Amino acid sequence: MRAAWYPGPGSVSLAEVHLPDPGPHDVLVDVLACGICGSNLSAWQRGPGEVADGPTGGQVPGANGHELAARVAAVGSAVTGVRPGQDVVVDPSGVRSCGECEACADGADWFCSRPRRAPAFGFADRMIVPERALLPTPTGLDPVAAVLAEPIACGVHAVRHSWTASATGRVDGRTVAVLGAGLLGLGSIMAAKALGAASVVVVARHPHQAETARALGADEVLLDAAPDTAETVRKMRPALVVEAAGGTDTFATAMRVVAWRGEVAVLGHFGTPQRLDTDRAGSREQRIFFPVSYAARDGVADLAIALDLLAASPAAAAMVTHRVPLDEIDRAFRVAADKTSGALRVAVVP
Repeated sequence: MRAAWYPGPGSVSLAEVHLPDPGPHDVLVDVLACGICGSNLSAWQRGPGEVADGPTGGQVPGANGHELAARVAAVGSAVTGVRPGQDVVVDPSGVRSCGECEACADGADWFCSRPRRAPAFGFADRMIVPERALLPTPTGLDPVAAVLAEPIACGVHAVRHSWTASATGRVDGRTVAVLGAGLLGLGSIMAAKALGAASVVVVARHPHQAETARALGADEVLLDAAPDTAETVRKMRPALVVEAAGGTDTFATAMRVVAWRGEVAVLGHFGTPQRLDTDRAGSREQRIFFPVSYAARDGVADLAIALDLLAASPAAAAMVTHRVPLDEIDRAFRVAADKTSGALRVAVVP
C-alpha cells in the first residue's frame, strides 16, 4: 500500500510499504481521510521521521497523520465492537497505548507507560489499529468531516478538564474567551457553548476564521488587529481564557485579560519560552492549565463528545475547506501551509 514520507525538509511523497499481520484484537481499516494539522506542517518543514517496512524492507522517513476517519475492512477473531463496512474515527493515542497501565485505565492514553510503535499511520491507504482505538462515526456526519473530531477534542479537553470546570465538567454561567480561531480555537468555542458558558468571546486573526466562529455560536467575535481588542476582552472578565493561537504575545495577552481568580488554558505551541509576570498573576490568584491532547472523564471520552458536537453542528462539514487526493499530497501540504489559501483544515483523501 501507499504511505506518505518526507524525503527532506519541505517535501512529502509516497512510498510502497507493507502492513504487519493483524492480531486477534486488531482491525484493518481503509483510510477515508486524514487532516493536516500544525504539527504535521512542522514535521514537514523539518524533514524525515520514520515508518516501518519501507520499499527496501528497512525504514523510510514517515509522515504520521493523526486526524483520521476510516472504514472497517476486516476484523480480528476477538473483535466484537465494530464490523466490516462501519465508518469510524481513529483515536491515535489509543493506537500507541497499551490499554492496561494506570494511565490507560484512567482514560489518559497519551500518558501510557508502555507505549507501542504504530506502523504506517495516517496519510496512507490502510492501517491496522486495535479495536479500543476506534469510535463509530455518528449517523449523518460526513465521514470526511469526521477528521475534525481530533482537533475539536483538544478544545473539549481544554474546557472540560480545566480547573474552572473541575467540579462538574461544565462552565455554566461563566464567560469564556478564546484567543485564536484555528481548529483548536473553534473546538474550544464548540466545547464552551456545549458545556454551559454564558458568553463566548473569540479573537480571530483572519476573516474566514471569524465567520466560522460566528457560525459555531460565538457570542462576540473580534479581529486581533483591531484597536483595543485586548481591552475589550478584559472588560468582559472571562473566568476562563483559552490561548489557542501560539502567537508571539498571545500568552501575555491571555494572562492580562483573564479575570481575577481566573484561569488560562494554554493550547497554543509557541516554540520559544514565554515570560510570566508572576507578581501580577500572584496578586490576582490566576491559574494556568496546560492541557495535553484529550482523555476521558467519568467514563466519557473527549473524542466522543467532539464527534457528537460535530454531528449536531450544521457548520461542521464546512470546516474541511480543502479535500486533496493522496497522490497529490505534496499540493495538500502546500495549501495547508499557505496562510492566504483560506484553509481551516485540508483533508487528504486516498
